[in-house]
Amino acid sequence: YEPELHPGVTYKLKEPKATLKIFSTGSVTVTAPSVADVQAAIEHIFPLVYEFRKERSKADILAMQLKRQGIKKSRTFTTHIQVEEPEDYEELDETSEEEEEIYDSDKSWD
Repeated sequence: YEPELHPGVTYKLKEPKATLKIFSTGSVTVTAPSVADVQAAIEHIFPLVYEFRKERSKADILAMQLKRQGIKKSRTFTTHIQVEEPEDYEELDETSEEEEEIYDSDKSWD
């Protein structure tokens, strides 16, 4: 196993003829000439790797359930807040004539 070259372990079986790539994520890729050889390879390797499995936390289980349902776990949270206007709320009048003169004038830029 050389993680600098490849992130997984390559495990070759002579009987059944199969090559397994085992990754730290728990993923196993099996290459074999027949489906029967793939099944035999899995049955051979399972007892060897089972003791090294990672115990799943509640968060891991929830993430798996959401993934099965097709829901991606969001990294951002959105909150919707409904704001009600107070009864004594008065709308502001549009700008007064004096303010309009100030805004229309270029004097403030001089």
